[in-house]
Amino acid sequence: ILRQFDVNDFKLISKSFKGSGGDTEIVEEKSASGIMYDALKGEIKDRFSVNLEWVSSSLVALTDRLKSMKQIALDSKETENKMISDRQHENCKQWEEEREIERGRERKKMKREIEMVEDKIHQISEAITYFQTEYLEQMEVLVFDDDLSLRRQVLGLRAEISKTKEEKESYEEVTKKNQREMEEKMREMEKRMNNIEQKLKLELKKNNELTEKNEILKKLVKNEQQQQQQQPQIQPPQSPQQRKSQMQATSKNFRAASPQPPQQPQKSQQLQQPQQPQQPQQP
Repeated sequence: ILRQFDVNDFKLISKSFKGSGGDTEIVEEKSASGIMYDALKGEIKDRFSVNLEWVSSSLVALTDRLKSMKQIALDSKETENKMISDRQHENCKQWEEEREIERGRERKKMKREIEMVEDKIHQISEAITYFQTEYLEQMEVLVFDDDLSLRRQVLGLRAEISKTKEEKESYEEVTKKNQREMEEKMREMEKRMNNIEQKLKLELKKNNELTEKNEILKKLVKNEQQQQQQQPQIQPPQSPQQRKSQMQATSKNFRAASPQPPQQPQKSQQLQQPQQPQQPQQP
C-alpha cells in the first residue's frame, strides 16, 4: 500500500563522480526531507510492528490454505460417496466423525490466521493514516515554517524563472520581428536587383542591335564605293553653244598645228581683228 506514495518526491539524490585514473566513487547525499522520510518509516515500523513482506506472505499462505481446504472437502466428498456406494455404513460413520473433528481443527486454525491478517491490515491502515497526516505536517513544518529563508529562496527562484521566461519570450518576439523585417528588406533588394538586371539586359540588347545596324551600314557604304570606282565616268550632255565653242577651239588648234608660210600682217588688219580668247574645254 505504501507504493502509492512516490518515494522520489521526498528524496534528493545527487551523484558526483570523484577520483581520476579510472577510480570512480559515487556519492549519494540525502536532503532533510529524505532523512525525515527514512526516520518516519522506521518509526511507523517500530510503533505498529508493520512488516509488509510478512503481510504479503500471510495473504498468499491464506489463499493457499483456502484452496487446500476446498480440495480436502472435495476429496472427502468423493470418499464418502464411494463408501456409501460400497455400503460400508459403519466405516463411513467413523470416518465422518474423524473428518468432522479434523474440520473443526482446520476451521479454528484458519480463523486464527484470518484474525491475525485482519489485525495486521488494521495496523497498516492506521500507519497509512499517520503517514498521510503527521508526516506531511512535519514535512511542511520542516520546509516552510522552520526555514523561512528557504521559502524566500523558492519564491525568489520562481519569480526569477518567470522573469527569465518573459525575457526569453520578449527576446524571441523581437528576434522574429527583426528576422521578418530583414527578410522583407532582402526581398525588396532582390526585386530591385532583378529589375536592374532586366534593364541592363534590354540596354545590352539595344546596343547589340545598333552595333549590328552600324556594321550593315558600313558594309553597304563600302560596297557602294567599290561599285562607283569600278563603273566608267559618264559625261553629262553638252549644250549647243558649248559644242560650237569646242569645235572652234579644235579647228584653231588644228590650224596652229599645220605648217604655214610666214606672213606679215598689216597693222590695220591686226588692229581690226582682235584675238578671241579661247574658251576653256568643258570636262
